Amino acid sequence: RKNCAKSSTDNRRTGECHMGIFGPNINKMLAKGDVNGLIKVLDDKDVKNRCAAITALGTLGRPEGMRPVILKLFEYDSSIREAAAQALGKLFKADTLAYTVHLLNDPNSNVENIAGKLLLGLDCQASQGALQHFLDMTCIDILVTSLGSSDKEVVNASINILSVMEAPAFNKLIEVATQNKPNTENAIKVLGRIGHPAAIPYLIPLVGRSIASTNVIVEALKRIGPQSEVPLRAHIINILNDKSSPAIWPTACQIAGQQKISEAVSPIVRILKDCDENMQLTGIETLCQINDPRAIQPIINICIERKGKVRDKGLDALIRLGWKPDTSEVGILYFVEKKKWQDFVNVAGIAAVPHLIDVLINSYGSNSEIISALRKVGDNNIINPVLQTLIKT
Repeated sequence: RKNCAKSSTDNRRTGECHMGIFGPNINKMLAKGDVNGLIKVLDDKDVKNRCAAITALGTLGRPEGMRPVILKLFEYDSSIREAAAQALGKLFKADTLAYTVHLLNDPNSNVENIAGKLLLGLDCQASQGALQHFLDMTCIDILVTSLGSSDKEVVNASINILSVMEAPAFNKLIEVATQNKPNTENAIKVLGRIGHPAAIPYLIPLVGRSIASTNVIVEALKRIGPQSEVPLRAHIINILNDKSSPAIWPTACQIAGQQKISEAVSPIVRILKDCDENMQLTGIETLCQINDPRAIQPIINICIERKGKVRDKGLDALIRLGWKPDTSEVGILYFVEKKKWQDFVNVAGIAAVPHLIDVLINSYGSNSEIISALRKVGDNNIINPVLQTLIKT
């Protein structure tokens, strides 16, 4: 007994104290606040002692006990897991927020995941004051780095917390958002959530660059508010007018169409005159999305000049823009390319006959449909001899 008492006094700070004849005296450890001693009991052979130590660590509420308790969530024994879950509920509180954030950087993926889940369950808006009080720049650095984690809970928790940190996190987020890193896109998302207009001049130049998805950048700018609309439109027009930047014209067209930037019609029309097939298809789609009647005549010209996919896309675009097929050159092209034989006869009448006969000779479509359309013209004295001649030849 004397030796045990002496050992207890000498080693109080090492966690080796309060060990009785019949095993660890957990109540004494709890009364003395002996966290290290309780942590050592977590490896005791007796399941009851381990459960009691876990419960005591939860009661003490000291942050040092959090990681060991988290690891016990993965024990085989269900009573250990239950005790750990209950203790963790007590350990996770305002004054252990910083410690929990540090666990996002833990080399053990299980610890990282549980810390992420704990933080993800936090009502960040309600806890904004506590977060800003307890989290220092080291914590912010960890959260920003965690935006690039492969663990979804960790990423979402980091996004939620950084979104309410505002000024303390802003400069770090800007730094990451303008670099090509695994956490760049999520940093941009957070800047959108924070919604500070100061981010606009940093985000707009990212449009068209390969470091982040265009949709992510545009969505962030939308969340910041209408202050971003004018500079974004100006940036898109500058890209489309820059003849040295054809590689990012498709991206600019995508945004111009989504945002319905009418000022983009003229530069897109200019681009369509001298670009490859893919860019022409993209440009025509953008003009449809903008839905400006000024695009109709340029698209008509393209339909006459080009064939294949571009003509087909252009003819569909004209209809979407409200153009009505007629007996003009492009109107006839439309009826023939789209095989709208009955509509052709309805619009052109007897003038459609030579075109339909040409189609029959060259086998562009279903003969029965074309003959039906020819008969709809109504003058069998003209149509029948023509059909008989075609049959003979």
